[in-house]
This record gives sequence, structure tokens and C-alpha cells, in this order.
Amino acid sequence: RRSSDLGEKKVVIKRRKMEPELGLPSAPSPTDVNEQTTYDAQKLLASNAAGCIFCDIVQGKLPSYKVFENEHVFSFLDIHPCSKGHTLVIPKAHHPRVDSMPADVAMNWFQSIPLISKAVLHATGAEDFNLINNNGVAAGQVVFHSHLHIIPRYPSVRPRMDRHGLRWLSTDLVPEEGVRLAEKMKEYLQRCTFARI
Repeated sequence: RRSSDLGEKKVVIKRRKMEPELGLPSAPSPTDVNEQTTYDAQKLLASNAAGCIFCDIVQGKLPSYKVFENEHVFSFLDIHPCSKGHTLVIPKAHHPRVDSMPADVAMNWFQSIPLISKAVLHATGAEDFNLINNNGVAAGQVVFHSHLHIIPRYPSVRPRMDRHGLRWLSTDLVPEEGVRLAEKMKEYLQRCTFARI
């Protein structure tokens, strides 16, 4: 569905407290898990460019475990990873969905994926990964700045998955592991001439 067709559909987003020392969301306490805020999907989509968490990360207003940056793309570790090394890749320009962006933005964004994927695999030791992009509320999109998830998968960790190999259970990124993984990915990417890290 296109964002203009969402009408009265509702999106439920779990609220998270902020860790003051890092400015990053903390793990929910047992009382937070049941606390949810319902947002009108249309209002969320319309207002998100102004208050977009990913735009704030790109602009340096919020901290991140940055992996890669060039003129068009920004990549960082997901702070609620589905597996070790779960990385997000976003276009710097704000576009809520793939079908809302110009072809040149999509081209520059997708062009970075093979290299960043290799860096993720190098840093984590994984051999396989999921590449996921959610477009719209019904598809599970929560942050309305288009982004790709690179989710490393490990043979020794076999969570129950559906027939497409997907399992969307996240944990919280341990800050020390985030720093170590981001540095390892950056070291790999620094060998490439177009990376600005």
C-alpha cells in the first residue's frame, strides 16, 4: 500500500527509554514491554521527515555505531540487532519508501550494498545474510526513512525461521561489541577508495 492509502490504519511502536550516557535507547524493563503508544500512520508518515531519527543520525545529532559513509549513503549498526553484526544502510536523502525515491538515489544506495555486506561478513565471520527492506506499515516498517537491513546468519545459531529464512527477534547491542564490530567493518572498508569514514 502507498502511504496515501493508509487512512485510519494504526501503527504500534514500543516506547524505549534513553540511555543518558550514550543517548541510545535502552533495553525495555519488564514494565516498559507492555507500554505501547499508538500513532496514526498517516500523521507518522507525514511528519517523520522533520523528526526522522535516521536523518538525525546522518546529521550527527544522534550517536551511532557508524560503519560507512560516502556522499550518498550512511551505514551503522542496528542497536536492536536480530543477530551479531546486524547493520542498517540508508540513503542520506530522506525518502520514506523505495517507491518514493528517484532512480539515482536508489542506484547510489544499492550500489553500496555488496561492499558493506562483505564488510559485515568479514567482521562477524558469518557466511550468509538476509537483506531486508520493509516498505510501509503492512510490511512492518517502523522508521519511515527507507533503509536496508543486512542481517548476518550463522549455522550454529538456528532460530525457528519461516520458509523464507526470516526470524525477527531482536536483542540490545552491547556498546563494547558495537564499537568493536564497527571498527572492524571500517578497517575493511578503508581499503576502498570511495569510502569516507
